Amino acid sequence: MCEDEKKILKEIYDEFLQEKEDENRNIKKNSDRIEEIEAYLNSVRDDVDFKVFSPRSAENVFSDKIKEMEEEKLIIQDENKNHYHKLNQLNKKIEQLEKLLTNNKSLYNSNDIKVLDIQEKERQRIARELHDSSVQNLTHLVHTIELSSMFIDQDTIRAKLELENCIKILKDSINEIRETIFNLRPMSFDDLGFQKGIDDLILNAKSQFKDCEITYDVCKLEDEFLKTDKQEVALILVTIYRIIQEALMNALKHSHADKIILNVKSENKKCLIIVKDNGQGFSLEEITNQQKDKHFGISIMTERVNLLGGKIIIDSKPEEGTEIKVEIPLT
Repeated sequence: MCEDEKKILKEIYDEFLQEKEDENRNIKKNSDRIEEIEAYLNSVRDDVDFKVFSPRSAENVFSDKIKEMEEEKLIIQDENKNHYHKLNQLNKKIEQLEKLLTNNKSLYNSNDIKVLDIQEKERQRIARELHDSSVQNLTHLVHTIELSSMFIDQDTIRAKLELENCIKILKDSINEIRETIFNLRPMSFDDLGFQKGIDDLILNAKSQFKDCEITYDVCKLEDEFLKTDKQEVALILVTIYRIIQEALMNALKHSHADKIILNVKSENKKCLIIVKDNGQGFSLEEITNQQKDKHFGISIMTERVNLLGGKIIIDSKPEEGTEIKVEIPLT
């Protein structure tokens, strides 16, 4: 196959992948909206207080709203049928192209695939976090505000209580969105560098997980690089930061530890990272063989280490805690 043909195939393949991503995004958006509608309808229909205290006019208002949202749900379901049909067609075309490309490995190298895989898993994680927290809170907020408006003339005390609940939900949602933004790109990392970024990461973690003691010792990695390309060094430092962030958050969220130790140092032109906890530990064999989807944080962390030409060792046993050791060349 000549180079021009390879290039054309690659362009077509990339276009199909982009279309597939767009269709998946549309399906996810519609599915989330259907869940929001169902949550809202269930909350209205099951709200005992509303049935007892709301005036008849309020019931009529909600009746119209229920009808409107049920109609919207049917429209969205029809849209998703079309999206699924198009997605199936795209998958067939992509599969056919992949068969042609398997004998032309030069079109994509392994690092390209790893980067794409990491990006897709990050998108999935962010989408899940937003959907499970902020989106559901804001959906509940809409219902609470509408309920409050019904109570204003009939029961002002109840209306005030509902509005106070709205304020709490809003504050929680704002904090969750801020947390997501911080995880995407900590501002201190851009402004003040790697060490300050880690300081803020630990500070943020301590504020969320007050029952866990976190001790850390981090060197100033910027001074250890032999590279002169500042942009390349910055990208490597961001990736190292992400590795540390993933290891730390995994320990905080899943280990049930009350003590975590983080060490980052430079030795023999290598960056050495150790994250150790005294938590419940886990079986590496079980995760490898049975629960890949549930523990893709470890997979992302491993892929990032591999991208930097490093090595990672995870030592963990049930009830004996976990120690993660990472070695990344700085040459």
